[in-house]
Amino acid sequence: MIHFLSETLLRFTERRAKIISELEDDINDRLKESLNSRGIIVSDQSRGGYSGSGKGSGERDLVILNEYGQQEAIIEAMVLTSAAKKTMSEHYHKLVNNYNTHGNPADYLITYAKVKNLNYLWKQYKSHLGLDGDITDNFVDKANIKIGRSDIKIDDTEQSRHIFHIMVNFGVIPES
Repeated sequence: MIHFLSETLLRFTERRAKIISELEDDINDRLKESLNSRGIIVSDQSRGGYSGSGKGSGERDLVILNEYGQQEAIIEAMVLTSAAKKTMSEHYHKLVNNYNTHGNPADYLITYAKVKNLNYLWKQYKSHLGLDGDITDNFVDKANIKIGRSDIKIDDTEQSRHIFHIMVNFGVIPES
């Protein structure tokens, strides 16, 4: 799945002039349609897990379903135009603590970066969220995409679940 997501997001960078002004939900719609066209079943804005207040269901950005319609993975997305630690923490917390009530072995935190310096933002992001691994070198276009991993221990077991972090850069709107 990580390869499908990274390839799809890299294709989006070819349309960065249009995407740079889009909102998170618009980019999520693009991602959902692209994955659906490749045979991956994705639902969007589905309610599940817990909301931030814990009083109701949360609204997950995208949910990848298996052939039986069961939740396989969750995609939480955000837009970053700077190293906004509060935004990073909130989205990571929702994905790790609120949304995965089915015990998915892997979930995805996607950042739609709109910055001049992706390397700087990635360094700040990795440091703030304490990623366990940077696996960017396993992928082709290191200038436009960064990929990392967090391993989260499941309760008192030997098992862990993985959060894959994908940061794709659409750059900034050129000054006129």
